[in-house]
Amino acid sequence: MSVANQGKPLQMIRPVYKDASGTIIPMAKTVNIKPRFDSMSDEYIILWNDVKMVLANPLYACREDTAVPFLTDNNFEFLQPLQILAYPGTVLDVVIEAPEIERGIKSLRVSKPTTLTSTSASPTIPRNDFAPSQNTRTTRNTESSPIAATNNPIQQGLRAPQDRGKPLEINCSVVPESIGRAPQLVPDPNSGRNGFYNHRQHFVEEHGYGISERRSGESDEYDKRSMNDNYEKGLIYYLGEGVVQDYPRAKEYFLKAAIHGHVGAQNCLGNIYREGQGVLQEYSKAVEWYQKAASQGHATAQTNLGFMYQKGYGVAQDYSKAIEWYQKAASQGHAAAQTNLGVMYKNGYGVAQGYSKAIEWYQMAASQGDAAAQNNLGFMYEYGYGVPKDISKAIDL
Repeated sequence: MSVANQGKPLQMIRPVYKDASGTIIPMAKTVNIKPRFDSMSDEYIILWNDVKMVLANPLYACREDTAVPFLTDNNFEFLQPLQILAYPGTVLDVVIEAPEIERGIKSLRVSKPTTLTSTSASPTIPRNDFAPSQNTRTTRNTESSPIAATNNPIQQGLRAPQDRGKPLEINCSVVPESIGRAPQLVPDPNSGRNGFYNHRQHFVEEHGYGISERRSGESDEYDKRSMNDNYEKGLIYYLGEGVVQDYPRAKEYFLKAAIHGHVGAQNCLGNIYREGQGVLQEYSKAVEWYQKAASQGHATAQTNLGFMYQKGYGVAQDYSKAIEWYQKAASQGHAAAQTNLGVMYKNGYGVAQGYSKAIEWYQMAASQGDAAAQNNLGFMYEYGYGVPKDISKAIDL
């Protein structure tokens, strides 16, 4: 029996990231994951999806100074779902793509007890990025395979939506997760209505969505109504409220509103193209629609556009432009943009690294109840970045 089978079957993992000098910096305390026993190989293994359940944007695992390779078959093809050998009784460092969500463990405080089954009040529904292989598994090849630290083999593109608590609800406003945010939806001030939820329910009933056709009175005249109604009808199909969820149809109605300048609809179209919802994923088109809304002062679209420039999605990567758009949104009090600016200053992306400036932006967003900002601010206090180290304050945040 291999070394991996000996000892207590619990694997400790610790999220870390490498700074510009290559120094490993811990992001949180260790978390225990229960390995799975593979009777075919008589080995304990860890499914990479289990790691992704508790860590944001994991790239690869290291044991001391050596990368732990993903297991392969005899043809050196990665086994599906992706998996690595477990080493119970030791700590595996899991390198995170970037420290934007400073603690690595999704929505968890470093010094507070956590479980692996609950990551936040309303977490993102985990995605299974890989379907099991249809081929019968053969003997594993455990020789090391090249692992590029800059390319996450699990995460091609963007992670699933995750934000202040609800994934993709209410107005398609996206704030990317890689900076503590992901697609989010909030009441759109440009709709000209208050009490968004109550109005939406009234709108569904008035137009007969999800109720008997004879009560609806829906006709071709609907297409002649205001861009706000087109926008809201798009939301109904986008969210599947009272109707079967239908992204292509939602896109049609968003487009009707967007071409008349509705910023919420333009931002929604940006999300649809960014996520590939009912359309071919096209970052360049996402940028185009974000740009239209951002140029009209839509704070969430400005934040989304800043994210696209930060990551180089659909445009050449440009930290300066990312900061420019974040600042436009932050000046309107947009908490996510303020958090993102904190990240830029914390890591020195496009600006001189400034912990005090990062703390300033985190505090602005945290004062609005922004969870990621509170999390990141706690990280600064826990490790003494720009402030005296204060564990008790880190716990309170």
